[in-house]
Amino acid sequence: MKNIVCECELVTRKDVERIIAQTGTRHVGDISHRTRLGMGPCQGGFCTFRALGIMHDMNILTAEQSVQSLREFLQRRFRGIRYALWGDQLREEQLVEYIYLGILAMEKNT
Repeated sequence: MKNIVCECELVTRKDVERIIAQTGTRHVGDISHRTRLGMGPCQGGFCTFRALGIMHDMNILTAEQSVQSLREFLQRRFRGIRYALWGDQLREEQLVEYIYLGILAMEKNT
C-alpha cells in the first residue's frame, strides 16, 4: 500500500486526512479511535509522529503544538503500558524511546 502511516493497522495518509477533514479534529486520539492508528503492537510508537506531521502539513497544528501533542501522547501511552513491559515488548519500548530521544531529539521528562 502507498503512503502507510501505521504499519500495524494499515492506516494510510488518505485515511488520516479524511478523518481530519470530516471531523476537524486537532487530537491524534480522535484519529486513533476512528482508524485504529496506534493501537497495534507498537502502540503508536512508530506512527503517532507521522499522523501529527500530517496534521502539521494540513495547517491544523503548529510545529510546537505537534511536539506538545506527541509528548502528551507518549506520556499517556507509557502510563498505560509500563507495568506490562517484559521481554520483546520491553525491547520494542526501548527502541521507541531511543528513536524519540536520540533521533528526534525530544527531551525526557523526569
